[in-house]
Amino acid sequence: MTDSNLTNYSRRTLLATLGTGFLTGCLRTGADTAPTQTTSTAAQSETATATDVATATKTPEPPVSLSREWNAFFEPTGAPFVDGKTIYSGSRKGVRAIVADDGTERWRTEQELISLRGTLDNDALYYTSFLEPGLYRANAGTGAVEATADVGPAGGRPVVTSDYVVVGTDHNSGGDTTNEIVGLSKRDFSRIWSVSETDTSYGGGIAFDGRAIVGFGTPNQSRIEARNPATGVVEWAVDGYLTAPLQQYDGSLYAPVASAGVDLLKIAPADGTVVWRHTLEQLNDSMYVYTAAPTFDGDRAYFASYSQVHAIDLATGETVWKTTTDRPIKATPAIVGDYVWVVPTALPDEERNRELYGFDIETGEKVIQTRFAASTHNALSLGDTLAVVMENQVAAFSPEANT
Repeated sequence: MTDSNLTNYSRRTLLATLGTGFLTGCLRTGADTAPTQTTSTAAQSETATATDVATATKTPEPPVSLSREWNAFFEPTGAPFVDGKTIYSGSRKGVRAIVADDGTERWRTEQELISLRGTLDNDALYYTSFLEPGLYRANAGTGAVEATADVGPAGGRPVVTSDYVVVGTDHNSGGDTTNEIVGLSKRDFSRIWSVSETDTSYGGGIAFDGRAIVGFGTPNQSRIEARNPATGVVEWAVDGYLTAPLQQYDGSLYAPVASAGVDLLKIAPADGTVVWRHTLEQLNDSMYVYTAAPTFDGDRAYFASYSQVHAIDLATGETVWKTTTDRPIKATPAIVGDYVWVVPTALPDEERNRELYGFDIETGEKVIQTRFAASTHNALSLGDTLAVVMENQVAAFSPEANT
């Protein structure tokens, strides 16, 4: 499985949409949620009292409003990521670097249909594409594409170490398909080594503890491997079908995998020991499992799987809280303020999803539900600001407490 993934409101009320679905002002969270009404017989009669009418029309107020800071209009593709003060996103017109403070465009590449699967390394952005040639290196300051490597359709984030780049292919076809994983010189993209893999596909990787940690497999032949980036030699392997990008945090590796269920693994990078395995969902024949990479805050990981959101203790792998939503989720949560923000995906009978959920970070209670005019894809943390990635824009909001 690859790791490709892919309005504003007035301060008190929802304004009319303009053209592309853009709304201006401050988003009143929960504005599109159906009000909970208490209707008495007296309230329905001609003799209803003022108290009855007030009770019948009162709508519970959410704990925060989202005040719009800026919008950047384009068509994001893939899974944008944040590094420091920059948002990197794929688009129909190449990779874009967006200034996180104000939404202005820093640069864009002159390419078509890049669904970003990228890794930032010092002053360079390395990214892959299903389109030829497959691997690119762009200057992180200017966006100029400085090198390419013809590796074929690449299926995930490249691994970038001090001297090497490791990447794999995903021809995305069934039956005895031959893919490969390749080690390249970081300096000039010359090929150092390659390994053929039958009926498997590269799911992305990460540089960690001097190794290239990669996910390469299918549900029937799956594993996470630590390879020497200079030689391609496997140093350790863990069974598991990688369902979302590998993450590192506080000296450990975290891998969302599917096997008999959907699990989150904590792995020691030195030898591949599985420190703990937290089962999130049990698979069944009729259930397609959506998964997402975890996000971290303090001593917890927050993870979305199918229709659930989980908070997990990082030391033990035990559940702190979990909550079930009415929609599947395949996007990584964002932590902003005292809330875990999650964008769900559309139900099978829906054309698109336009929702944003906010969960209390301590209890898991869903306290905010907001609907936008445009389809929503991802939520990103910009420090104290929340960015929502939509079909036609990225919009940034500041949470404001309702008192």
